[in-house]
Amino acid sequence: MKNNHLISVILPIYNSENYILECLESIKIQTMQNFEVILIDDKSTDKSSEIINDYLKNNFYGKFKIIKNKSNIGITRSLNKAFKISDSKYIARIDADDINKPDRFEIQFKYLEKYKDIAIVGSNVEYIDKDSKFINHSDLPLNHIDIRSSLFLYNPMVHSSIFFRKKIFSKHPYNNKFITSQDYEMYCRIINSHKFANIKKSLVKFRLHNQSISSHKEKLQKKNSLFIQEQFYKNNFGNVFPSNSFKLFTNLFMSDYEEIIQNVRDLKKFFKDMLRFFIDLNKKIQNVQLEYFFLERLLIFSIYARGYKLFMLSLILRHFRIKVLVSSIFNLFLKKAKNKFKS
Repeated sequence: MKNNHLISVILPIYNSENYILECLESIKIQTMQNFEVILIDDKSTDKSSEIINDYLKNNFYGKFKIIKNKSNIGITRSLNKAFKISDSKYIARIDADDINKPDRFEIQFKYLEKYKDIAIVGSNVEYIDKDSKFINHSDLPLNHIDIRSSLFLYNPMVHSSIFFRKKIFSKHPYNNKFITSQDYEMYCRIINSHKFANIKKSLVKFRLHNQSISSHKEKLQKKNSLFIQEQFYKNNFGNVFPSNSFKLFTNLFMSDYEEIIQNVRDLKKFFKDMLRFFIDLNKKIQNVQLEYFFLERLLIFSIYARGYKLFMLSLILRHFRIKVLVSSIFNLFLKKAKNKFKS
């Protein structure tokens, strides 16, 4: 029997006893209540199952479905399994350790109802620590063109913030071969045929802690990201993939600044290689958003690269427009001020 819920909230859990109640509470208090929760427990070994059974029965009044895997099959297969039993018009993703802002569903629902050409909408997020204290906020590209350009270098959609049309996923499920970065792979696979957007307002609190999947499987995530970037690059440009340059850039983007400084013998060559990589890539993509993105990371890197500040400044002045440089410096100061105020 078909339900009348407009939204299915897909919530995978695995040993999530420390944070699941905060997440469920953030769903309960949504300003838009026309939803169901589809929760899939991937064979948790802690008290997660007991916690969710009690909470859902007492707070969601039949607006939920619980799937319990007989064995641990991983998040990708679990998500695909949960998506298949949804018959709502829209899907909202959230992870068990993250928190929805109260108006998240309403804002994203109204956005997709208004912009019929958009298939998937995400949002900026507030990064929080294990104790739910504010760390930082994201600054993601907002429109389809900038999101598509960014996909060549990194994933500009926060998985816990995406809200999308169910019919899209029915045609394009996650690739079960990817136990991490499954969302990144799917975006790159469909971006040329479906429009994406991000809402500027932060609609999710995204938790950073050492028990998260991204923390536990960082090496695998980098490996998968490189493979996804290679396929996306070749599908769009048909050229030989510059693997070494992308590896170096992944380290730069992932903010492993200290690690690079400690392990790269010739930092001058590294910076020159990065600039050459950016210039070659931007000739193909031709997107000003990438210019700002890349320059901002070079400016942050210069803080850590003691003894190379003048060298980096000369490279920046030689290869970036003054207008972009001034704007990037202003934005960095503005972000720092906002973060200091929020904390």
